[in-house]
Amino acid sequence: MKQITDKHGELRLSLWKVYVMAHIVAFFAVVAKSWERKRRREFRRAVPYRNYSLEQIEEILADFHVLATCKDPLIENFYEKHPDFSTLHKLWVLNSSGYWKEQLERRRCELEGGPFIKEKEKKQHEYPTSKKMTWLDKLDYHMVDYFGNQCEVRSLDFFLWWGTKTEHKTFGKLAKKLYVWFTNYYAGLVVPADDSLGRGVEVMPYEHIVELVKRAKVGQIWPCSCKSFRQADEGVPRATCMLIAEVASLDDSMTKYPDMGFMPAEEVLQKLKEFEEIGLVHQIMCVSSPQGRKMYVLCNCDNKACVPMYLKCRYDVPMVKGSGFVCEQGGIALCTACGKCAKRCLLGAMKMENGAPRYIEEKCMGCGLCVTGCPAGILSMRRKATEPFHRYTQEQLEKHPEKAMKL
Repeated sequence: MKQITDKHGELRLSLWKVYVMAHIVAFFAVVAKSWERKRRREFRRAVPYRNYSLEQIEEILADFHVLATCKDPLIENFYEKHPDFSTLHKLWVLNSSGYWKEQLERRRCELEGGPFIKEKEKKQHEYPTSKKMTWLDKLDYHMVDYFGNQCEVRSLDFFLWWGTKTEHKTFGKLAKKLYVWFTNYYAGLVVPADDSLGRGVEVMPYEHIVELVKRAKVGQIWPCSCKSFRQADEGVPRATCMLIAEVASLDDSMTKYPDMGFMPAEEVLQKLKEFEEIGLVHQIMCVSSPQGRKMYVLCNCDNKACVPMYLKCRYDVPMVKGSGFVCEQGGIALCTACGKCAKRCLLGAMKMENGAPRYIEEKCMGCGLCVTGCPAGILSMRRKATEPFHRYTQEQLEKHPEKAMKL
């Protein structure tokens, strides 16, 4: 594994990494804008908003508010009430509402006989860090913020297309190699399920899902973009994306608690508990290099609808990376052969063979779902560094034990 820290043991940000990140953001800005223009043309062709009455506009905006606030996170119900929207891309309706809502609001102002005044929200960018910020750090933060807000969702179709090209007969190997390289700058890091790490284990706060949520600024729970436009299994909830209000570095969560004014941690933790019972994997999406520098959304994923998890399972593209832990079997004679561990493992690391679980460590991402689901209690977690960020974590535990927490 390559070294990602400087001589002081801090995550190393270089001019070269920022230069590469700038080109990545520029490329995906083009991808996103092209996708956005196509979706807007479809909207103008399909939705006769110029003919809508004031009552229709008010009803559409009210129903979308219900969708966006997760009171009813199923976009299909919104489409059923407003069939003019039903031919539009679900991702676009959900995430580019600023455009089409503005068109409806302009029409509403025309009907009311008043001028349309677009309020420009001036964002005061905060840098949620207790460390001294260099101009490189600030530039990197702005690029990550732009990528997360403007490019990521609008590039999901491209990510899926890119995945199919990794199996192309002629240039599949090159496409796969390039994809793997890209995941050094954009990927999700798995966070173990609560209670899966056991008692007495020392961890950094960002390795413990409860502590991470307490320290992260979760601004809103949003209907999952992936599950809204891709088919998930029955019973998998939609309201699973937890948006981080300010882009933050995982390593800084060791020392700084957030300001007030965001979602109560208790409310978020209750949701996370529900997701674990269903069998969804926690992962924190990070952008920039080295790993773990910038987190902007906490996802709770399945392996069918979730794009990063699907790419990992279907094409072995490491857009999801391990937690730094792996499962360990003990007391196999006590196994009841219920098969629950295999059912809860989304990555195929646990399989039932001849009435007993067979564990494939190479596939394990350390999500901990098998551990929390085992009725016999014979599964546990142990550290295993599979990514450079895991080694950084181990170094921090050794050099700065005061920053660690004991479970």
